[in-house]
Amino acid sequence: MTSPREPRERLRELQQQAPEIAARARELLRRQDELLSGCVRPSGPLADAVLLVHVPPADRDLPPLELAYELEFLRHAGYRPRLLDAAALTPAATDEALAEEIDRAEKAIVGLYVVSENRAAAIRLSGRLKKNAARFLFLFGPGLAEPPAAATSAEIAADALVIGPPEITVVALLEAIAARRDPAALPGVLCPGATGRTPYRPRPPLAEADQMPAPTYEDFDPAAYRARALPLAFNPGGAAARPRSAARLVAEMRDHLTRWGVRHFVFLDAAGTVDHRRLDEFATLLAAADLAVRFRLDLGYAPEPSRLLAHRLARAGCFEWRLPRPADEIQRAALARACLVAAEAGITVTND
Repeated sequence: MTSPREPRERLRELQQQAPEIAARARELLRRQDELLSGCVRPSGPLADAVLLVHVPPADRDLPPLELAYELEFLRHAGYRPRLLDAAALTPAATDEALAEEIDRAEKAIVGLYVVSENRAAAIRLSGRLKKNAARFLFLFGPGLAEPPAAATSAEIAADALVIGPPEITVVALLEAIAARRDPAALPGVLCPGATGRTPYRPRPPLAEADQMPAPTYEDFDPAAYRARALPLAFNPGGAAARPRSAARLVAEMRDHLTRWGVRHFVFLDAAGTVDHRRLDEFATLLAAADLAVRFRLDLGYAPEPSRLLAHRLARAGCFEWRLPRPADEIQRAALARACLVAAEAGITVTND
C-alpha cells in the first residue's frame, strides 16, 4: 500500500478538479431526488444486509467520491450499509483475509466497487466471496463500463453487474431485491446468467429542465462580491439565544431579492451556534427555493461536514467559507479536513 499523499498535494489536486466535481455533484443530487421520490423503504433484516467493499488501486488511498455518494443514497433510501475499505487493512492483507472479514460480518448482499485499475483484483475476489460470504454479490463502478465480450458468468462470479450511473442503479438493484423482482429487468443493470447476458438498456434521459446546466460561480469577482454583499446573522442574539430557523432565513433572502434585487449575502455565526443539522436544513431549503443567490459562510468554528453537506451548500450557492485561525493542533487538523471536503465541492476556505 502506498503511503498517504501530502495534504498540500492532495488539496492542490482537488482544487484543480473542483469545478468538474461540483458539476458532477449537482447532477447526482438531482438524480437522487428523482429516484428517492418513489423509493420503497426496505423492511426487516434487508436494511442491514448491505456491505460495500472498496478495493483500492495501488496508487490511491482514499475511496472515490462516487462511493461516498453510494453510501449516502442508500442511507436516504432506508438502508444501513457498511463500508469495508480495503485501503484501511494492513499491507499484508490478502484476498483470503478480506473474504474472512466479510464472512464475519455475515452480510447477505455484498457489492464490490470496481475501477479499471483494480478490476482484476475485484473480479478475482468476487469468486471467493461468492463461494463463502455473499448470498447476493454484485459488482459496480466505472471499471465495468465496457465488460469484455468473452466474459462469462463463471468468470465474473457475480449475480449482477451494475453498469451505467452507479449512484442510481445500485439503489434500484436493492429495490428489486427488496421487492423480489428480476434485477435484469431494470434499466441500466446488466446481469450475467446461464443463457448469457441481457442487453444493456440505458436509463431514459431526464426531463429537459433537469439537463439544463447549473449556474457557475466563475463569472464574478469575489472582492466586488464582498463589497456589496448583505450580511445576515444566523443568531443575532449571540450564543445564549436560539438560532433563527432556516425557513426564516430563506424567507428573508427571498424578500431582499424581490424588493431590492439583492443576490449576494454573507451569513454570520460568530458564536458558533449553528450545527450541521441546521446547515443541512438551510442548504436543502435554499436549493429548493431556486433563488439563484450566492453566499459566503462566516463561521466561528471549523466544521467537519460530510461531503454530501458540502455539495448541498455549493448547490445552494455557497462559494466560500471563512473559518477562524486554528489555535492548536486539533483545530489545525479539523481545518485541513474541512478544506479537503470544501475543495471537492468547489468551495474556497479562507481564514483572513
